[in-house]
Amino acid sequence: MNIAAIVGAIIVVVVIIAAAAYLAYHQPATSYSTTSASAPATTSPAVIGAGATSAATTATAAGTSTVYRFTAAYNTTYGYYLSNATGWTLYLYTPDKQYSNSSACYGSCATIWPPFIVSGNYTLEVPAGVNISEFSTITRTGGEKQLAYDGWPLYYYAQDKASGTITGEGVGGVWYIVTLPTPTVPPTSNKSS
Repeated sequence: MNIAAIVGAIIVVVVIIAAAAYLAYHQPATSYSTTSASAPATTSPAVIGAGATSAATTATAAGTSTVYRFTAAYNTTYGYYLSNATGWTLYLYTPDKQYSNSSACYGSCATIWPPFIVSGNYTLEVPAGVNISEFSTITRTGGEKQLAYDGWPLYYYAQDKASGTITGEGVGGVWYIVTLPTPTVPPTSNKSS
């Protein structure tokens, strides 16, 4: 194999890794179908500590569907909290007002606190102990669908530079991690302090 072929292969691998990292942050992995008549009232099997990819695409009877997986991460100070399957922490913003079906975070706010956007057909997979019916969407002013949990629109924090970090907790007295009840199956590998 010549050097050009090896360099080309390395470039392809780097591009794939970069794309996966981008998707892990911007398209979090998270089962409830948007095409079903009603959302199931029970929780799906736990994916805690499963190390699942951030966003997966699956074929369903209704066509292609993106799967968003969530985990119950753990912090010794705050307990269990919601994160995507790759460990990126999800936050709520108190000016949104719970169950208001709207977001108060746009412009520079949404740059620092990117909203959790979903599109097309999708399914959600949640950790044990989390009721899937607590998830919903709101429509942002630009028409995008933002995922919400327990009536709170969900966001990431751009200053979280690694999965498992919760540097946005308490910022400005209005940003908080989304705490969860203690799961029925404790996480084995998603611990952070």
